[in-house]
Amino acid sequence: EAKPFSGGLVSDAIPVFRLTDDSIQNDINLVESTGVKIHYSTTVDKTLFETLQNKYNYIYLGAGAQNNKKLQIKGEDLPNVIEPLTFLSRVRRGEMETIGNRVAVIGGGNTAIDVARTSRRLGAEVTIVYRRTMKEMPADIEEIVASLDEGIRLEELTAPERIIADRNGNAVMTCTRMELEEVDASGRARPVKIEDSIFDMEFDTIIPAIGQDIAFDFLTWEDLRVNPETNETKMAKVFAGGDVVRGASSVINAVGDGRKAALNIIQSSESQANVNEDKTPLRLEKSEYQKKLAIREYGLTTPHLPPDERINFNLVTRTLTKDEAMKEAARCLYCDDVCDVCVSVCPNLSNLSYMAKQKVYPVYRVEQSDDGFTANQTGAFQLSQEPQIINIGDFCNECGNCTTFCPTSGDPYKTKPRFYLTKETFDAEPSGYFLHGNELVFKSDGDTSSLEMIDDSFMFTNNDVEIIMNKRSLEVMSVKFFNGKSELDLSQAVEMVVLFENLNKIPIFQNEVK
Repeated sequence: EAKPFSGGLVSDAIPVFRLTDDSIQNDINLVESTGVKIHYSTTVDKTLFETLQNKYNYIYLGAGAQNNKKLQIKGEDLPNVIEPLTFLSRVRRGEMETIGNRVAVIGGGNTAIDVARTSRRLGAEVTIVYRRTMKEMPADIEEIVASLDEGIRLEELTAPERIIADRNGNAVMTCTRMELEEVDASGRARPVKIEDSIFDMEFDTIIPAIGQDIAFDFLTWEDLRVNPETNETKMAKVFAGGDVVRGASSVINAVGDGRKAALNIIQSSESQANVNEDKTPLRLEKSEYQKKLAIREYGLTTPHLPPDERINFNLVTRTLTKDEAMKEAARCLYCDDVCDVCVSVCPNLSNLSYMAKQKVYPVYRVEQSDDGFTANQTGAFQLSQEPQIINIGDFCNECGNCTTFCPTSGDPYKTKPRFYLTKETFDAEPSGYFLHGNELVFKSDGDTSSLEMIDDSFMFTNNDVEIIMNKRSLEVMSVKFFNGKSELDLSQAVEMVVLFENLNKIPIFQNEVK
């Protein structure tokens, strides 16, 4: 930790009216009580990072995005132009109690909103200057509404051009009016300057809050690109999460990234460190889940202080009472046990749920040898959750409705196995599955694999190999290699076995081939 205290931006920048020191310290104490040792006032440079890579089995990067982005306009280095994280830190530490009567905050993200609401509590009249409209602001809508409720003014479609200091010490910001045109790469309407629309605004203090960059000068955004399923970077055994990956985001996203990475590190460590994750038994049967899903129960309104009482740094949102918290928890649909949300929200009924058998399947790697072949088990495919989902490509028009409602931020129509009901529709698509009778066919980008059940065995074939496996044990019985191929990992074959065993008796796949 580069700073002399824990918590990063949470401890040093998020205003206390949103998150109290006591709640942060409780979390830090809990972490330290488990035996974690924190090295304070230690900045990680390239040399130290390489040392850590050599010394430790895994590294998690959670340093946040702590470098403020620049406006790249004249005058942003004037004394009364303050960087947002510096401002928030000084206020939190009690080093800044006044900021002038008129404050401009440039930007539309959550940091800009935090700066604006903090400035308001220091007694200033605050204007947020944003080059698009409120609709395009990346800040959470709840934060935007809270700022407006507290009397903060929003100057939309306005972009700063330069800042100068007048003879009275005021910061004069020259701005241009903007208009919105077509959508750009960010998915928002692109702001374009309106000719001859320049005007000036005077402020005591200007705080640009247009975003943040990572503080590691020896790593690039490409280095920190993570696998979304595991949060592992392109660097082996190096995981990352939070703002260092996302850019300026939220505390809860950072917490979620850390939890996901920790679970994947635990799973990777099971064999070498004898670490086992507690397995929670199924808490909700599917019939009970369907009953809960059928009744819409609205959550409690988050309790806020009324706007006229938000004149100090007291916590704006109070903690739920015990009864309120229990009532909220009772609304849980146990999506980690049983989740059919994508099934229920699909207007075309293209997502299909089924109950799979919980089972562990051995995964082998086969290699050609002088005696024929060798087959060594390299791992296992564990199906630990009974409820599963497939996508029916014949019905799906890829509207994205399931993505919108997925409680785990997934893309069911993209990530779930896609099956086609007829040979004609299967042949017309570049990838997917086709199941008929005793055969399951899979293709992806022109490569086709087939799994056929023959008596007490499975025959797996593709362009490079023909393999016969025992139907019950999946032990490899014979191998024929083609096209110069001499080795193959059977993960794809095992995945096809899993799908075949669980789907071949489902009525929708008992149709005649057309």
